[in-house]
Amino acid sequence: MDKPTNFLAKFLLFGCLLTTVLWLVFFVFLPPDYRDAFSIIYQKQAYLEKTQSPKVILLGGSNVLYGIDSALLEQRLGRPVINIALQVGIPLTMQMNQIEAQLKPGDILLMSVEYDSYVLPDGSNSSLARLLEVYPKGVGWLDPVNLKALPDILKIMFQEKYNRVRSSTDYKWPSLAEIVNPGSQLPEALIQLFSPRGDILAHLDLPGKPISAAPFFAYTQFNPRILDIITDIGQRAALKGATALLTFPSARQTNCEASQDTFAKLYDRLKRDLTLPIVGTPNRYCFPDIYFFDTSYHLLREGRRVRTLQMVDDLQPYLNSR
Repeated sequence: MDKPTNFLAKFLLFGCLLTTVLWLVFFVFLPPDYRDAFSIIYQKQAYLEKTQSPKVILLGGSNVLYGIDSALLEQRLGRPVINIALQVGIPLTMQMNQIEAQLKPGDILLMSVEYDSYVLPDGSNSSLARLLEVYPKGVGWLDPVNLKALPDILKIMFQEKYNRVRSSTDYKWPSLAEIVNPGSQLPEALIQLFSPRGDILAHLDLPGKPISAAPFFAYTQFNPRILDIITDIGQRAALKGATALLTFPSARQTNCEASQDTFAKLYDRLKRDLTLPIVGTPNRYCFPDIYFFDTSYHLLREGRRVRTLQMVDDLQPYLNSR
């Protein structure tokens, strides 16, 4: 065996050993915590893969997770609806990578983008660490920008796992089934928190909590990279014969009133620089304070119903044009 071939063989062997060690550390000695709400990604993905087209797929952050009644939306639109949203820290690019293989002609992809994403369009490493801990296959959905941060993401994951195991009083070794087939045994208590279509339900009838009256963001913080991301998603959807639409998140009225200058500038910028359809306006999706739960994005039951019915009206032109 010549020297280059010998080096390559050793390099590959080292890579296999390192991968094995990391897998043992992250998924055996420090097992995932499937009680984490992010674990519901298994249910969401399974529902997405079995849902027939033409369908409506909802993308975004927790404003989508908490604030849309997908069953009501499906009933009124006459199309299957799947809510894949988790949290604003999971970037739109990753969500698009997640669903792209399931996009079919006639599908509608509705992005309800939190205002945080107009400032930090690439999500957060801590959120990505939570998701990849419970759903390691998700590494294949990462955007190149997030892949560069993978060492930091793994570091955060390791620290969280280590701290959790060290402080646990009921640590259990994972079963063989959990090791071989991650996510195969999600806790029933977790599953019951969500609807089959991916909406969270646990908060709907709880009392509202105090919420800051701060503006959503200052327009000087706007990151133009979000425009490239939204445009790219629209183009990729079109190649699949699907239609991508941009809309605005549910937003608490008091916070909207503090954000009027930003809203006006943002809406003008989006209309000027985006070619994909924009559904509604920022102010159209502002709702009374009483409708909100614990943040200026999270709707309670009645607010969720009102917003969903409003979305039905706004989406009709795009359904009828297909």
